[in-house]
Amino acid sequence: MFHFALSAAVMQLFVYLSEHRDGLENACALLGGPDAARRFRALHAAISVPQARFTRWISRELLALHRLLSLDDVADFDSPAAYYFSLINPADSVVADICLVTDGLRDCLRALIIEDLIEVDEFDVAA
Repeated sequence: MFHFALSAAVMQLFVYLSEHRDGLENACALLGGPDAARRFRALHAAISVPQARFTRWISRELLALHRLLSLDDVADFDSPAAYYFSLINPADSVVADICLVTDGLRDCLRALIIEDLIEVDEFDVAA
């Protein structure tokens, strides 16, 4: 058995990722292509191993996932995110799905940051 108790924020993230894995992976593929989907699968596998505090790599990947889903890099026209974003029809129902999984991930990140369980350089908890 584990020698530590999992925090409420970590449990919230585990549950969220397990319930929305397909939606998150599809959103990554749509917004970042196969490389982004592959990164999400690696992140999901790493998070599936219970741990009291996330590693720097997991922290970075969680924040990178949020940046991708939040469209932070689409203004850089040379980025893969800008290319993949340009392929999405704004009227497509997938846009609403992406917004929903992004909001849920943001809520999980806020909880992790508040409990000081991930290392974060820039993330607006109030956003």
